Parts: sequence; C-alpha cells; structure tokens
Amino acid sequence: MPATELTNATRSHLQSPTADTDHDRVGTSVTSQSPRPATWHILFAFVVVYVVWGSTYLAIRFAVETVPPFLICSARFLGSGLGLLLMARFTTKEKTTRIQWLNAVWIGGLLFLGGNGLVFWAETKVPSGIAALIVATVPLWIVGLDTLIFGARKPKAIAWVGFVMGLIGVAILVDPFGVAGVAIDPLRGGAVVAACFCWALGSLLGRTVPQPKSLLLTVAMQMLGGGVCLFLFSAIAGEWSQFDIATVSSKSLWSLAYLIGIGGMLTFSCYSWLMRVCESSVVSTYAYVNPVIAVFLGCWIGHEPFTSATAFGAVLIVMAVILIVSMGRNKTELAAE
Repeated sequence: MPATELTNATRSHLQSPTADTDHDRVGTSVTSQSPRPATWHILFAFVVVYVVWGSTYLAIRFAVETVPPFLICSARFLGSGLGLLLMARFTTKEKTTRIQWLNAVWIGGLLFLGGNGLVFWAETKVPSGIAALIVATVPLWIVGLDTLIFGARKPKAIAWVGFVMGLIGVAILVDPFGVAGVAIDPLRGGAVVAACFCWALGSLLGRTVPQPKSLLLTVAMQMLGGGVCLFLFSAIAGEWSQFDIATVSSKSLWSLAYLIGIGGMLTFSCYSWLMRVCESSVVSTYAYVNPVIAVFLGCWIGHEPFTSATAFGAVLIVMAVILIVSMGRNKTELAAE
C-alpha cells in the first residue's frame, strides 16, 4: 500500500512490546536530546513523504500496463527490501534470529502480498486516484480491528462518526454501476478494500511477535519476506507463463525503478528520519495529503476521470481519516502526560 505501506509497518514496530524504550518515544525523548536539524532539511523530507508517496499510485498504474501485477510487485519489494537491508547493515550491528525471519515472512505476506499485491492487481482497471482514496481508510480498519479483535478500548463516539463517513466515502467511490459517473470494476474495487483489511491485520499482528529493535531492519525483513510471497504467488497464478519481456515498455521499467528507489528507499529514509526529529502527530499528516496528491496526479498526468461524486467521496474519506488520526494523537498525548 504505497501511501501507507511503510508508515503502518513502522507504527506497528513502534508500538510493539519488543521495541526498545527509545524507539517507543520517537518524536519526544529523542527529539529533546538531539539538536534541531536545519529547517530546509525538515521541509525537504516532508515534501518527499507527501508528494512521492502520493505519486506511487500513479507509478503502479504505469508499471502494471505491461508487466503482470504480482510479478512486478514482487520485484519492487525484493529490490527495496534488499536495499534497506544493506542500509541497515551499515547503521546497526543487531543480529537477527530465525524466529524473526519467520515472522517477517508471514507478516510481510499479509502486508505486501495481501496489502500491496491486491492494490497492484486492482490498478490494472481501477484509477490510481480512486485506489489511493480507498487505501486512505486503513487507519479506520486498524482502529476497528484493534477494538473488535485485539481488545483495545472502544473508541469515542466521534471515531464511529469517522468510520461511517469513511464507509460512505468508499461506497461512493466503488460504484460498479456508474451511478455517480465512473463505473469501477466491483471485483477489483473490492480487492482494494480487502487490501486495507490485510494491511491493518498485518500491522496489528506485527505488534505481537518478536521483531528486531532496529526499525530499518524490521521493515527490510518484512519487505523481503513479502517479496518472496509475491514471487511465489505470481508463479502459482500463472503470471510467469503469460510474461513476455519483449513486451515490457520503458514506462513500466522506469516506474519500477521509481517505486524501488525514490518511492521506497528514499521515502522511507525520510519518513523514519522525520519520526525521530519531529512529533509523530505532525508526521502523521501524510495520511491527509497522500490521497489528495494521488488524485491530482492521476487526473493531471494519468488523465483519469474526476467527477463531483469522486470529490465528495474524497472529502468524506479525508475527514474520516482526520478524525481517526486525531483521536490516536490525543490518546498518545494523554499517555505522555
């Protein structure tokens, strides 16, 4: 899930009972002990997180034009995971265990096969902006599943308002009959919703299993585990027999390179750095901006349709996410007090 693919994985790590104390308090204790970085460094990192992560949805749409979706998705995460693993080896001396790698495979399978793989597959027919808006509801799924399955405290009434608004927004966007002006393939529209469920479930389950203390190492291992799952699923689905390298366009290849390098390694590096030098509540504003960027780029560069119904659904979803994320921020502030 491009816009939230690393943020929720990292949030799970930060909330994990196995995470060390310093990581649990990024944005508070770490910030107070370190000199404040240059303002332009912070602004640059925010621009990357806002714009680049929002642009990955359009890059996915271009990538799957000439390459089977699960195959190219596996290439993306195997490439990004390997790059991040090499970066982690230069920044931490932490040793990994067999159980941590096993956890990385099945958690990575939920996050990157169930979450991102379904989005790649859906974008063969679903506009990138619509996909981004549906994926923006992931915070709603996390809070809902955390309450219903993992026994978290029931959210306040305002959160339920956010849930309802988000569901209505998704229903407007996933319009198989074209009543609102743009007909969406119901199977692929449902796949994006299923991807949100998989991502939320994987994020929550990731808090309950042993993981490395290093945030970078954890995500790298999950990406590699998910990439292997995607590669095997691609073979089972028969994509290898359908793939002809001679038909791959330069647009798909450049999109893959963008997703691996700029949309993966660079953006995650900026995000993880921001989580260490800024308040997490400020960094979390990516959740409001990414879908807006995705819709804008989809219309401007991808020439995707934009109707009044799309605008209305987008407003509902962004408002719902604001309510949910703000609720989480308030809970964190109360806990800090």
